[in-house]
Amino acid sequence: MNKTHLTADRSVAIIIVTYNRVANLRVTLEACLAQQGDFHVLVVNNASTDDTAKYLEQAAAGESRLSILQLTENTGCLLYTSPSPRD
Repeated sequence: MNKTHLTADRSVAIIIVTYNRVANLRVTLEACLAQQGDFHVLVVNNASTDDTAKYLEQAAAGESRLSILQLTENTGCLLYTSPSPRD
């Protein structure tokens, strides 16, 4: 698991879980980052085998509102979209 500057100091968190959908991810992420306000985007790359990881590395360069979680194993999306029992 590779974590890239995860922060909790924003008022809104957007979580995007992706697997082999780099074209859709590009459109979604660009739309999110074009917004104004105090928010942070976390993209969970669920062990994609396409160009998703490469795209995310490029997108994160110089973008403080973006964090990436690169997984080496596809764990599904429920783990990252469901409330944690610790919350």
